[in-house]
Amino acid sequence: LRHSIFSGIFIGLSSVLIKLVFNNSDFINGFFWTRIGFILVALTVVFSKTIRTDIYFFLKHSSQKSKSLLVLNKLLASMASISLQYSIQVGSVILVNALLGMQFVFILLFAVLFKRQIPAIRENMQGKVLLLKLCSVAIIALGFAFIFV
Repeated sequence: LRHSIFSGIFIGLSSVLIKLVFNNSDFINGFFWTRIGFILVALTVVFSKTIRTDIYFFLKHSSQKSKSLLVLNKLLASMASISLQYSIQVGSVILVNALLGMQFVFILLFAVLFKRQIPAIRENMQGKVLLLKLCSVAIIALGFAFIFV
């Protein structure tokens, strides 16, 4: 719980600082400098021997299909990141972050839709777990209601 709270605080602070950058520059410069900051943080993670070992193990032991899916995933994540940054630049940080909650609704929806086509998706949809997931979707919808009313 403590890590989740700190994570939420840092994500919120990051979003506000990104908005501050975009308020003081155009989109291209703001996007460039925020990405440079993220790259510097990522480099500190890559210098971890444990993480480097995990990356090399993945590259050596995974199939070409897995590697292709990883590249596709990173391309989609890049498009999502650009869209997110642009949304923060032109809109409200509060609204953009609230809309990020929709990603969990889409993840749940895609897990249900592709469960048969992709057997590796093992999403628990039984009893209490399903009820908790539906309650989470309701809480996200309630959050939107509070923002828009």
